[in-house]
Parts: sequence; C-alpha cells; structure tokens
Amino acid sequence: MKAARFLSGAVIGLLLAGCGGLVAEQPCLPQPRLPQPAGIAPEARPGRYFIFPLIMIHVSPLVTPTPAPEPLPAPRGAGVAWPKEDARERAADLAAIGARLTFDWGMSPDRARATWAVGVAYLPMQWSCRQGAASVDVARVQAFAREFPGSWWLAFNEPDHPGQANCTPEAGARAYRLLEATIRAADPAARILCCGTAFYPGHIDWLTAWATEYRALYGAWPSVDGIHLHSYGQFPDRLDAPRRKHELEQVYLWSAAQPWAVGKPFLISEWAVSTASWWGWKDAGPIADYYIPTMRAWFDAQPWIVGDIWFSSWYSAGMYEPDNIWESGSAVLTRTGRAWRAAAR
Repeated sequence: MKAARFLSGAVIGLLLAGCGGLVAEQPCLPQPRLPQPAGIAPEARPGRYFIFPLIMIHVSPLVTPTPAPEPLPAPRGAGVAWPKEDARERAADLAAIGARLTFDWGMSPDRARATWAVGVAYLPMQWSCRQGAASVDVARVQAFAREFPGSWWLAFNEPDHPGQANCTPEAGARAYRLLEATIRAADPAARILCCGTAFYPGHIDWLTAWATEYRALYGAWPSVDGIHLHSYGQFPDRLDAPRRKHELEQVYLWSAAQPWAVGKPFLISEWAVSTASWWGWKDAGPIADYYIPTMRAWFDAQPWIVGDIWFSSWYSAGMYEPDNIWESGSAVLTRTGRAWRAAAR
C-alpha cells in the first residue's frame, strides 16, 4: 500500500515537473542544455517525451470592421460658387452646366452629399479667422473631415478685405495653426489651400505678412497644400482680362520664391466682374462675349492653376447682377450662364 502511494506520488510529481513517461535507462532528471545553433532544428531523441502546457483560448466571433470612406478625387477644372440668397437647391443645376467644383463659403454636409452625388466637388471653407484660434469650430471641422475624407479645404475668405473675414496676419496664423492640425488629425488625406485674399497686390502683401507671423509664432513656415485666391479688378478695369492675367502671374512668380509656397498649385476660388448695379445690364454682353471665354481659356492653359470658380453672386428684386449664371429661383440660364457653360466645355 505504501509502495502504491509512493509510485502514485512520484508519477504526479514527474508530470508536474514536465516529464511524460518513465524510461528505465533514461531517468527523468534535469539535463544540462547546450546552446542550439541558429537555424538548426533540435535533435530528436528517442525515449524522451515532453508535455507542453495546455492553454485554453477563447475565440471571439469575428467582427468585420466598418470600412473607412474612400478619399474623394482631387478637384480640378471649372466651377461655379453656390448662389447666395437663392433658396433653390443647385446641385443638379451645377452638374447640368458642366461645373466640376463648387463651394458655399461654409461646410454643409447636406450640400456636399448632394453635389458629390452628381459628380460636382464640394470644397469646404473655414470662412473666418478674425478671432484667431477661437474662429475654428473644432467639432464641426472634425465631423466634416471624417465624413468627406480627401476634401480640398479653403482656409479663409478675403482676410485682407474690411468687409469680409478681415483678419490680421497674426490672427490668421493662429487660426490656420488650429485649423490645419484639426483637419489633418481627422483626415490625413485632406488638402488645405490658403488664404482667399481679394485683390492684387494685396495677395502678396497679406500672404507675406501671414507666413512671417506664422514662422515667428511657431518656428516653422506654414504647411499648405496650395494657394487659393480671388481675381477681381476695380470698377474702371473690371473687364481688363490682360491685367487679370498679369496680376495672377505676378503672384505665381512671387510664390516660386517662398519656401512654404514654391511648387504648390493655385485655385482661383472666385473670379467675376466687379460691377455697379446700375451698370450691370451694360456689362452682361462684354462678360459673356469676351471676358468669360478669354479668361477660361487662359486658366485651362496654365499648368499651375488646378481650377477656377466663377462667383455667381447674389439675387435681388431691385437690381440686375450680370455675374449670375441662372435666373433667380430657376434653372434658366442667363446670358452669362450660357457663356460660362460654353467656355467650361
């Protein structure tokens, strides 16, 4: 009886020690282990048995991850801004005239869905920068960036214009710093273009001061993926196409000497004819017959310009605005609209 108990205890002890059987000529005793040369399989030894620990693994049901949205295609070509003060939804109208780009000076998920659904790229905009970093609605920017990955963002709307965003270069630098960080964290595929300045030579003056302020604040030049700006003349030279071309070329040449802007594409995010309402009916002819076809052909011929967006402006019952593409509240094209449609194809 004592022998049986001894044998039972010995077997249990050997099992706990890692031995799986007893071989008379090879007692289960600790054996010295020699280093095994790399790449050579361990030698098989008859009569030696090993028991590996039994590991219980709980297998969870496979969960298929929700695929991330595909990045949007890069916008390129001619576009028309979403008309202001017009309740009509314009996505289908934009597609019908061949527009490839649009924006509405904001970031509307509903309009983005509607325009992308018909093949028109919607460009979200951070309009303001006057309050510096406080100008940026971080949660709103994040939500849009995550839903529409790969978007091309427009930073600011005429920060050099007292009647528009009207930002100091320092405020613009602080706003851009937060805007860029927010967008890139939410969507690494996004592209950001800055800064929507209004007039020449203000493009160069404001952008120079803005980039200098940014570097002074953060120790590096701003990181931009392109430059967006507006192309307008003053009233006396509003139809001077050669002057507009020269102004844009000067900004491009200036950008080639800026370490933060060299080689970056340009988007003409607004262009049209600054006119007075009482003069508008007289300008419709020259706009349609000369200005639009001349400038559109020139834009298409510049490899550094990736797109241009016509400023289809406001509607009013009290005056005629010749820049408008459609009659108010309808899909009926104006004379300007018919000219733009022909020049965009």
